[in-house]
Amino acid sequence: MSNEALETLTEQTQQFFGPFAEANRVVMNKFQKLVELQSEAAPAYIELHLEQLRNVGSVKDADSLKGFWNGQLAASEKLREKMLADSRAISELGVSLLTELSHLAEKNANGFAEKASKASQSTRTSQARKRTATE
Repeated sequence: MSNEALETLTEQTQQFFGPFAEANRVVMNKFQKLVELQSEAAPAYIELHLEQLRNVGSVKDADSLKGFWNGQLAASEKLREKMLADSRAISELGVSLLTELSHLAEKNANGFAEKASKASQSTRTSQARKRTATE
């Protein structure tokens, strides 16, 4: 195989797999951010639950039960707010992923259309030369 043919094959392979590699980079970046979000959120949820387990141990009578119950309402509100914030962050991450992949697909589609147009033009030019040469 000649050097030129090998270079052409390498270039075509890079052109074909390049968009996949770029999409993989985008997905892995977002996946890493998702793991970071979850890693940050998990200790907060664990601490909230452990706190409630500690509080249930303090129930000794009706008054402490009432205090525990009020604490449960506050903890539920805190949990709701935390879950809402975490859900928003994950949703924003998903929207960001979709946006980046859409831009990448659009860029690659435009590049493909340009290459197809050039290839078509090149084929027409080549065919015209052949016709001229045979006449």
